[in-house]
Amino acid sequence: MSITKVAKAAGVSIATVSRVLNDPHLVNPGTLKRVEEAMRGLSYRVAPAAERRGRKADSQGRLRHKTVAFLWTGGRSSASSLTGIDMLQGASAALRAHRVNLIADYLDADGKLPAAVVSGAVDGLLLHGPEPSPEVAQKLKGLRVVWLLSPGSSTWGDRVRPDHYKLGCEALDYLVDRGCKNIVCVSFPARTGIFDTMRAAGFAHRAEQRGIAFRCLGLQYNAPVDAAGRFRVAAGLAEEFAALDTKPDGLFVANELGGYLHEQLMRRGIRPMTDFLMIAGDRDFSPQHLEPEPVMVSVHGVEIGRLAVDLLLWRLENPDLNQVTQLLSSSLIEPKKAS
Repeated sequence: MSITKVAKAAGVSIATVSRVLNDPHLVNPGTLKRVEEAMRGLSYRVAPAAERRGRKADSQGRLRHKTVAFLWTGGRSSASSLTGIDMLQGASAALRAHRVNLIADYLDADGKLPAAVVSGAVDGLLLHGPEPSPEVAQKLKGLRVVWLLSPGSSTWGDRVRPDHYKLGCEALDYLVDRGCKNIVCVSFPARTGIFDTMRAAGFAHRAEQRGIAFRCLGLQYNAPVDAAGRFRVAAGLAEEFAALDTKPDGLFVANELGGYLHEQLMRRGIRPMTDFLMIAGDRDFSPQHLEPEPVMVSVHGVEIGRLAVDLLLWRLENPDLNQVTQLLSSSLIEPKKAS
């Protein structure tokens, strides 16, 4: 009996089952219970540590340098976002529990890599951001790599990211279950592997399942590259929203324009959460000072960082298995009620 079958039965990753076997004190109690129940249901026998190819027996031997590097491939801005800080915190805590050192650095426009990465003095890489140039990518492919979130390469390295499609489904359910009938979704044109495309696709699929019609805005715009561009696009979207012949009572912003669109609507006398329900997107792009505060999305960055470390350690144990993408559910965070 393999841990692959246990993972499937428990609805978790192989890395999580490995963690239950080797470091159960690091596992969420609910997850631990689910995995243990799956083991009992499958009559899975836990081999003694000396016989097991688990983290204690194998990956620690592969951690020759006891060092992992976390690189931001898109420069410094992503590292200062709320999600970026959370992911680094989660990865740091997980590595500290295994007594593994963490190097955090940036891949700037010059493409220069940290000395430890160039010399091969790290056991693996955690990467966040776009895929680097072919020359830099070739240097990184020689190491075990886990990408965090949606950007990055789809052809090399493992990945931990939010389940954006599921989030889109849940956003539609949230609005409909609260009585919304005239619903709008804001996204950009379809882009392979980008979070707003996956969220919008899940939203549309659930709407079809439930027989709900909705309008989609924003498909004529290319994704802006800076704050000034997001401001301009949000202004155009606010004009479109205000001009709709049927007054919307529900809005899901699948992309990063939630905070910008909230501001533009308020300027036009349209009040989110008063005139309509609004799911405004990620906390990174929907500052907490928005008033009225919309429903926002938490991608659980700390847990993504922890799971990325789990996956990297599992990859060190299983270097020849197929590429893995591990999905983590996001949450819709309702505004706090005034006391």
